[in-house]
Amino acid sequence: KHRSISLNEGTHTFAIEIATESGELNLSITGQDGTVYYRGSKLSTSTFEVQVDLAAKEKVTLRVEARGHSGGYKIKWT
Repeated sequence: KHRSISLNEGTHTFAIEIATESGELNLSITGQDGTVYYRGSKLSTSTFEVQVDLAAKEKVTLRVEARGHSGGYKIKWT
């Protein structure tokens, strides 16, 4: 599952909450030019933030891959 969002120039904070009861959850945040801002695999239950600094308006893709994952996740950005 993925979602592309347009963000303006500046620093953006992604607040990520992961709840894993079983299975695997992988998450990546990438820019349209292929820049990897975050990549995590087999994420366990956690809460963390990722800072993304953009020099210009850009499309950023959030990609979540779940393999037999039981639990949930939330991603918010500012």
